[in-house]
Amino acid sequence: MSAATLAFCVLISVSPAYPIYDEPWFLDTVALFKQCGFTINFLREFPGAPGPTFTIVYALIDRVFGLAFPWSRFISFAMLIAAMVLMWRILKMRLAGRDPAVTALSPSPVLLAASFTMLPSVGVSAGMILTEMPAALLMVAALLLIGKIVDDKNWQSLSIPAALVCGLAMAAAVLGRQNYLVILPCLLLAIRWRAGVLDQRDIVRIALIGAVVVLVTGPVFLLWGGFIPPRSASNGEGISLSNGIRSAGYAGTIIALFAPEIYAILIRRKWLVFAIAIVSIALSFAIDRPILPLASLLEPLLPGT
Repeated sequence: MSAATLAFCVLISVSPAYPIYDEPWFLDTVALFKQCGFTINFLREFPGAPGPTFTIVYALIDRVFGLAFPWSRFISFAMLIAAMVLMWRILKMRLAGRDPAVTALSPSPVLLAASFTMLPSVGVSAGMILTEMPAALLMVAALLLIGKIVDDKNWQSLSIPAALVCGLAMAAAVLGRQNYLVILPCLLLAIRWRAGVLDQRDIVRIALIGAVVVLVTGPVFLLWGGFIPPRSASNGEGISLSNGIRSAGYAGTIIALFAPEIYAILIRRKWLVFAIAIVSIALSFAIDRPILPLASLLEPLLPGT
C-alpha cells in the first residue's frame, strides 16, 4: 500500500503542468460558477452530466490554495486519503462484534479500506481533477455519520442534528454523481430489529436522512427535467436497465462498507458468487455492448475495440 501511494504521488508530480483529458471541461464549470454563483441560472446552464458538487468544492479549494498544475491534482489525492481514513473508521466500527465469517476475511480494516483505493478506476479519479472524489468523500462521510447515529450511544442526543447533516452530505454527493441515488434503498439496512420489531428511532432517523436528500436534490432534478442538466450531452437513455446495472457497483460498495455482514451469506455459499458472476456477465452482453476496460489504450493494438 505504501509503495502504491508513493508511486501515485510521483506520477502526479511528473504529470503535465496543464489540464488533460476531461480536466479542461470540468474546470470550465468553475468559471461558470464564479460568474453566476449558486443560482438557478447556474444550475440551468450547467453543461456537465455529473452535477455541480465538484464545481463548488473545487472553486472553494482553489480560492483558498490557488494551486497550479500539476500540484492542484493533489487535491483529489488528498480526498482519496481522507476517504480511505473514513472507510477504515466505518469498517472498524461495523465489523466489531459481527459475524465471524465476515471478520475472518477482514482481519485488518485498514487493509480492506486501502483495497478500495487501489482499484484502477480510483487511480484515474484521484490522480486528476475530476468529479468522482468530492462526491465519494461526502458519501463515505455520510455513511460514517449513519454508523455513529445507529451504533454509538454517545451520539443519541445528537441523532436528529446528525441526521440532518448526514442528509445534506448525501444530497451533495448525489448532486456530484447521480449514481449515488442508490443509497436511498440501502438506507433501509440501517434500521435494526429489536425483539422482532423494527426500531422506531432508527426509522425516524433514516426517514429524516432520506427526506433531506429528496428535498435538496428533488428541486434540482425538477429544474433540469431529469437527472442530468439539459445542456449536457446525453446518450438518450436516462433511466434504463443498463444504466441501473452499471450503478449497482455503487450499491455494492456502500453495502460492503455499511453492512458487511450481508456478505456472510456469500461466504458460506460460494456457489452464489459464481451464479451472480455468470448472471452479471450474461446481462452485460444481453442489454448493451460490453464496455472494455482501457479500450482507448487497446485501440491501436486491437482496432474496433
